[in-house]
Amino acid sequence: MATLDLSYNNRKLRSGQALAGIVRELSGLKELNLHQCGLTSLPAEVGELKSLGTLNLKWCDDLMEMPDLSALRG
Repeated sequence: MATLDLSYNNRKLRSGQALAGIVRELSGLKELNLHQCGLTSLPAEVGELKSLGTLNLKWCDDLMEMPDLSALRG
């Protein structure tokens, strides 16, 4: 899968645990859209997506914690 759009999923993704499980299965992901998703923290697994070139966090106003994203391709 090249693109995963989870925008507007604020109830299901709030804790980040569901996203962590999804990301573990999609190591080749190139685009991740979390626009207005309601996350309070971005799971560390996102920082391990070496193929990820686009990470959309627009309007993620509740996001307070971010992992190290320095390994990302973008």
